[in-house]
Amino acid sequence: MITLEQIKQYHQKTKHTVNRLASSPGFMDWENQPDPYRFYRDTARINLTLLTEKEIAQSDLCYDDLYAVKSIGSVSPRNEPATTNSVNNLTLASLSVFFQFSMALSIWKGSNGSQWALRMNPSSGNLHPTETYVLLPKSLEDQSITAGVYHYNPFFHALEKIASIGKESDIQGFGIIVSSIPWREAWKYGTRAFRYVNHDVGHALGSLAVSGNLQNWKLQLESKVLDTQLDHILGFDQIDWSGLEKEHVDCLVWMAPHTLELQEAKEQDKKSLFFDFLKDNGALEFHYTKAMMNQLSKEEVIWDLIEDVVKCTRYDLLIAKPVIRPLQEHKLKTGSRLRAYDIIRKRRSAQAYDRAASQMTFSDFLHLLERTQLYEQSLFEGLNMPNLINLVLFVHQVVGLESGLYMFIRNREVLADLQLRMSQDFKWEPIAGDLYLLKKGDFRKIAREISCHQEIASDSCFSLGMLAGFESIIAQNPVWYKRLFWEAGLIGQILYLEAESIHLRGTGIGCFFDDVCHDLLGLKDSTYQDLYHFTIGSAMLDTRLVENKPYFFRD
Repeated sequence: MITLEQIKQYHQKTKHTVNRLASSPGFMDWENQPDPYRFYRDTARINLTLLTEKEIAQSDLCYDDLYAVKSIGSVSPRNEPATTNSVNNLTLASLSVFFQFSMALSIWKGSNGSQWALRMNPSSGNLHPTETYVLLPKSLEDQSITAGVYHYNPFFHALEKIASIGKESDIQGFGIIVSSIPWREAWKYGTRAFRYVNHDVGHALGSLAVSGNLQNWKLQLESKVLDTQLDHILGFDQIDWSGLEKEHVDCLVWMAPHTLELQEAKEQDKKSLFFDFLKDNGALEFHYTKAMMNQLSKEEVIWDLIEDVVKCTRYDLLIAKPVIRPLQEHKLKTGSRLRAYDIIRKRRSAQAYDRAASQMTFSDFLHLLERTQLYEQSLFEGLNMPNLINLVLFVHQVVGLESGLYMFIRNREVLADLQLRMSQDFKWEPIAGDLYLLKKGDFRKIAREISCHQEIASDSCFSLGMLAGFESIIAQNPVWYKRLFWEAGLIGQILYLEAESIHLRGTGIGCFFDDVCHDLLGLKDSTYQDLYHFTIGSAMLDTRLVENKPYFFRD
């Protein structure tokens, strides 16, 4: 198949090697840096509310409670009476909280006259290619928001109405359409940017699931809605993108109460009818034109490799989920009792680690690895992501565990195959649960070299590589190529929050020498591929930076 070969060629050509990095601009063209915010100018803007520090302090919801669904309470925004947070009674306030703790700004930082914002959701290079849209099937009871399609603007923490829906539906819940603008990443990273864009989709899906759970809402990936229909819902099928940085749809997720499980079949029927209705040309009235969308850069540099792989991985053919037997459920030991809102808000990427202070206990180490088992917790169950990624661990300073090279098996179906294909010198000594020791020793130097010689991979408690089943998976449907990166990004988001919960800090690593890692493991072909690296340690803070509240300009 031409499409499959194109994907494999893209992946091969965008590998970093010791002698050659993947094609990129080679310098930072600051005059042409893309705007990290999409604005729909002159559309109706609805400003969302923000919880104050006092209101957040009222919450006794602990971080671990995020994984205990169906019994979660929430902050009562703006002193409203506490409710069960049913999407049936969706309010402007509850929608505001949802976005405030998923896709909004988290803090401003500045130095030498420059300032930049960080967000709740992580992004490679803080470049943020991800956009989100609300699909609201019916008006809120107080009519503060009417049925339609809205763009979430994180700069203003506001919704911009881009379309009205001609006929409302009584479906419970609302949709979130996730899209990406690859140019924001390609401006810095060149051809490898498509990988990072899809890591960020995974980061965003994790953020949305966590924030939804704070409202007792369950996130469900709508696998029967194809990209062509999402283009139609957003009006992208009507846009001539010449002269404007192209935005690509990624997926639709549906937020609905956890309490709806008994009515799930009935609600699915309603959604099917609603999506069928939206296919009609007259179902949506759009309130924007191309001229109302801001141009992000003076000039977009087109990377043909990215353009081709975007086309190859569109979701235009329904897929079946690869069959992976669910893991046996077990209750994790209690971890952090820190407040959930505080952990979400303070998530950052570390820029450097204090090697001496970067230590963690074996109990914490095993706990955070087990958190990544997507089948063992219903928080992320609705994303329908099979555990296709296993973790290669470079353990440096975990108290109670010898330094060395380890594997954490998230997909037990491939354990025997990995043992067969990887180096026969590895011990595969069972340590605890799904954790195996491959080889004892000091792997700091190797970890640093694999991660493009970055010390964050060697000065931490541990670093890891995400090894995915690859060739047989993308052969099933090309869309699995980008969804493998989604799963990697989701794992990254889980690790970010877990690190904060034990007073450490995580960092995603997109720059690594792919095949150097494969060679270390003894892998000879593309049956498995390394897709993302991550590291956790004690962060060294840059005291030169000045900080400010995320929405100081709204005070």
